[in-house]
Amino acid sequence: MDEQDWERSQQLADEAVILARRLHDPETHAFCLLAQHDSKWRPGTADQRLPVIDEMLAAALDASDRDLEAQARLLRATALIELGDPAGILELDASCRVYEALGHPRARYAALSRRATLALLGGRGTDAQDLAVQASSLGQLIGEPDTDGVRETLLWSVGRLSDRLVHEPVVTGPGDEPWPGVPILAAALHAARGDVDSARHLLAQIDVDDLPRVQDLETLSFVADAVAAAGQPEQQQRLFELLSSYAGAHIVIGGCASYSGAVDHYLGTLAQALGWRDVARGHFKDAVALYAQLGVPAWGARSEAAAVALAADENAQAILERAGGVWTISFGGREAHLRDAKGLHDLAVLVSRPGVAIHAVELHTGRPPDVGSDAVLDEHAKSAYRRRLAELDAEIDDAAADHDAHRAEVAQHEREALIAELKSAIGLGGNDRRLGDINERARKAVTARIRDAIGRIERAVPELGEHLAQSIQTGTWCTYDPVDPVRWKL
Repeated sequence: MDEQDWERSQQLADEAVILARRLHDPETHAFCLLAQHDSKWRPGTADQRLPVIDEMLAAALDASDRDLEAQARLLRATALIELGDPAGILELDASCRVYEALGHPRARYAALSRRATLALLGGRGTDAQDLAVQASSLGQLIGEPDTDGVRETLLWSVGRLSDRLVHEPVVTGPGDEPWPGVPILAAALHAARGDVDSARHLLAQIDVDDLPRVQDLETLSFVADAVAAAGQPEQQQRLFELLSSYAGAHIVIGGCASYSGAVDHYLGTLAQALGWRDVARGHFKDAVALYAQLGVPAWGARSEAAAVALAADENAQAILERAGGVWTISFGGREAHLRDAKGLHDLAVLVSRPGVAIHAVELHTGRPPDVGSDAVLDEHAKSAYRRRLAELDAEIDDAAADHDAHRAEVAQHEREALIAELKSAIGLGGNDRRLGDINERARKAVTARIRDAIGRIERAVPELGEHLAQSIQTGTWCTYDPVDPVRWKL
């Protein structure tokens, strides 16, 4: 709907309210006020909507219409939470109680889904996830519109709160996107998984100024997640400018269908990506204060953690840090996330020992090379390897029987590493490799994977990639020897 349509809808709704007041029919009055509210419902209008909602609630109570009362309380909760007023959380609970008392299927769905939002606000991510799934099952059973959308926005926000994806939305093509023709969710998913290249490719198709934002800031919040991690500086700056208009507000999706946090948290994230450290620090501080005012400390902890990470980042000129299967890289105020790769491990070893020549075999196997031309492994070593492999096989079986996925994964990783070492030591037909063979094989493998890793870094954080390309020498001996020393956080 364009601006002219908004103006016309407001005019018609205002006229309807005037006529309804003359009728002295509270139910009709409440319905007309609902239309007036919706004609004003856009980001940043919570203070304008509240008087309309209050009048609607009074008319619904006068008409003894519990459905309209529940809806009015839900809208009132939405506006109050947007403004950071803790009374909004109490109003949301009151709305849920009215829906629960009504008891019909649509009311039960509304109560379950909004109880999920209450749990989300309270930092109870597991409860919110369970309630979202229960509400979705009921919604699908009764044919409630937008059931999938409500579930997805709730689960995504649970993931934001826990800093991990709690489920994997299926996005296989344009038809799976909630915003047709605009790959917002797919870009955000790739960014959350650390696939910066894929996220950047999709973000190149998005014009920030064309993003839909009719009732709330949901789309801008999704894009902010992706753009901060993988967007171009121009996109980051434009999105920062758009969101700055709503600083101090909270993002509530629809009629409390979900909650996505304080706008200032996203502003802090974008400012950090742009290298505006003082600005980022200020917005994270403001976000913490906004969360404290609303009474949602779990969300405040999220911004506090971001501020702590920013401070740690400021104490290091460059970051190359792994968490699970994702590496965080940062340099010159730009940050990105990359999927795990052997070359990134090699780089971490090299930059931790600047000026030190490290043999390619050590990078390849984790052990310094032996001298001479003897076989890489003697019979005693081979027997020890075989015994350890048998122990690991038993360990994996025991862990699987105990349903201990972590123990099984640790044992499996060690097993794969040992097998790789045996393969590198034994050639075709079971013949022992000689050390000269291993040196050449390690030189080629390490050189290739270091070059690949630097290339990926160059695409994500060009300045850091350029620094590494100029500072690292590869070959039989590999060295990180920068002209200008860099302080690293590893």
